Amino acid sequence: MEFLADHQAQFFASIQAHQQEIEGHTEQIKRHTEQILFHSEQIAELRDFLSSTFRIIDTLAGVQRQAHEDLTRAHADLARAEERTDERLNVLIGVVQRYFGET
Repeated sequence: MEFLADHQAQFFASIQAHQQEIEGHTEQIKRHTEQILFHSEQIAELRDFLSSTFRIIDTLAGVQRQAHEDLTRAHADLARAEERTDERLNVLIGVVQRYFGET
């Protein structure tokens, strides 16, 4: 009988130890769950931040592309205007040379 009582006492002590371990694990799971929720919120905030950053970069790229096209057109216009100015200046030089050359 004593053997059974000792065995039952050991079994009860083992159950209590397991119960304490389970309580400890339950507490760890609770902390881990809180950390997961916190990190999930941080990830969502980061995702939103990156999404808005990509939209801004895309907008800036479009503006840069348009500015480059505008600058290219302006440069071409300036080159054509320079050619016209050179032609008119050559005509004026010819007129001046004839005028002063004949007198």
